[in-house]
Amino acid sequence: MFDVDLPTWLAFLGVSVGGAPAWQWLWLLLAVPVAYAFGRLVSALLGASARRLAARTRADWDDTAVRLFVAPVRFGLFAALLRLAYELPRLVPGPRLVATFAGRLLLAFGAAFFAWKLVDLVQWAIERRTQDAGVDPHSVRALRTRAQVIGRVLRVVVVVVGVGLALVQFDVVRSLGLSVLASAGAASLVLGLAAQRSLGSVFAGLQLSLTQPVRVGDAVVIEGEWGTVEEIGLTYALVQLWDERRMVVPLTTFLDRPFVNWTRKPGDLVGIVFLWVDFTADVEAIRAEMMRFLEGHPAWSRRHARCVVSDCTDRAVQLRLTASAEVGQLFDLRFALREHMLRWLREQHGGSWLPRTRVSEGRPGASG
Repeated sequence: MFDVDLPTWLAFLGVSVGGAPAWQWLWLLLAVPVAYAFGRLVSALLGASARRLAARTRADWDDTAVRLFVAPVRFGLFAALLRLAYELPRLVPGPRLVATFAGRLLLAFGAAFFAWKLVDLVQWAIERRTQDAGVDPHSVRALRTRAQVIGRVLRVVVVVVGVGLALVQFDVVRSLGLSVLASAGAASLVLGLAAQRSLGSVFAGLQLSLTQPVRVGDAVVIEGEWGTVEEIGLTYALVQLWDERRMVVPLTTFLDRPFVNWTRKPGDLVGIVFLWVDFTADVEAIRAEMMRFLEGHPAWSRRHARCVVSDCTDRAVQLRLTASAEVGQLFDLRFALREHMLRWLREQHGGSWLPRTRVSEGRPGASG
């Protein structure tokens, strides 16, 4: 193709540049915007048709698939049209090498782009399933945790494999890489040791996604702070504390150190309220008032309620009041029970049931 005599005013296109006619280099440059424009046009038409077909179905996964794969399809059409444009003329070795390089590179990146969006679609499908009304809340947190952690790991794998596929197709780069690896044993050892901690965090994330000691949405006590697991990444977890702060916790912490998971198992928990009262306080009356209050509080789960004498000193008696409630309501129930009992104790016998300090005067003994 294009083996014709050029007009005089186009004679500059026949000038040799880098051992090849100038028009071939120009062809390589002009083919890029033309292929991109045609690819964008065709992908827009295909996307509009796919969206209309998806809108006719009751399922929503096809709408999400169309939305996610519009960009990969556009990129794939651009790569295919560019490869076709480069095959039309008979290119000499220099431009042909550039065209081959660009075609293989676009092919590898297009495959990686498609795989990335496929991971997004699978993760969306898993998280979409957790929104069903019949799914147990604990199963929801487990599925979301697996989807987030495994999704991030797969994206890293997609990027690494994509870059690897792009490089190993070229003898020059492959030989250069092998020579660098062969002559950098000590450097590789140092880098491996430096990356050991990061790799350990990545494997910790995989282990967390499989064993599920902690999940997204769990209420935990870690490093002395109470909070809710908001996000689990590849190397760290984000815990929203009770005062809206965010604690960044390395994933290895959940495997190497003990922590408290309040929502590991379904059901309610037991909260404790300590009260100090005087020796003259009527424990039975206090127990009855506690039960009366709990009966009227909506947070009490009616599974557990108890009031016992847990300690005694030379100044006061300690009472331990325990009651059960759901995790999200347990703190509120404890606060309300403590405030109510303190107010009620102040009203009993002029507050005489509250701790008091007694001072007595001893009589001097008779001497004889």
